[in-house]
Amino acid sequence: MKTIFAAAALTAAACVSGPVATAAPDCQSYKFTGMGNIIEDYGPDLFTGWNADGRSGRVNTRDGYYSMNTPDRVPEGYSMNGNIKGGIDGRHVHFFVTWDDAGVLTGTTDEFYGQVESETDIRGDLRRGVNGQGDLWHWQGAVKCVDTASAAPKEATVVAATDIYDKPDGKGQKIGTLNPGEVHPLMEPCRDDWCRVGQIELGGYDGLPNGTAWVYAKGYLTFS
Repeated sequence: MKTIFAAAALTAAACVSGPVATAAPDCQSYKFTGMGNIIEDYGPDLFTGWNADGRSGRVNTRDGYYSMNTPDRVPEGYSMNGNIKGGIDGRHVHFFVTWDDAGVLTGTTDEFYGQVESETDIRGDLRRGVNGQGDLWHWQGAVKCVDTASAAPKEATVVAATDIYDKPDGKGQKIGTLNPGEVHPLMEPCRDDWCRVGQIELGGYDGLPNGTAWVYAKGYLTFS
């Protein structure tokens, strides 16, 4: 069992804690997933099972609860159970644990705040519903990156007749014309509104692979 110290002790503990790791730049949105543990510095460790949505689940602990400054206590070995609601928005963590079978804590709600610093470093602080005391916590388990990168377009549809060229940027030779309604695959990402499209029924030109051509897209092509 861990003892819940006074707020002054918690403040001192926070002041001597080590530096927090720098956030990983390659993911900007996470969710909780599967099983793990909410490790409180001075309170009970909460075994947590997240539902598939990453925003609800259940917690359980047998660590008990004791505060030096209040008569509130749950004996060690008593099974404390609660619901968890909330989760991660981007990298900001905010969730609640509402105790529904936890002795004197039943009916109270603890509020957790924090930040995802990396996939293995999620931490923050909390406020207990039973007495308003604070604590620090960290997550021992997995979080999942849920960034939804926009898919690059794959096809270009001609919406107005336009010429095609053997080179981009207005520096090429005209080699044909595209007509409205034609659909052509994009061979590479467009740049400065110039796109290289495929399935062009023309012979090869210097510097231009067979079956492709450059076209100015703005006002002439749509993408999907």
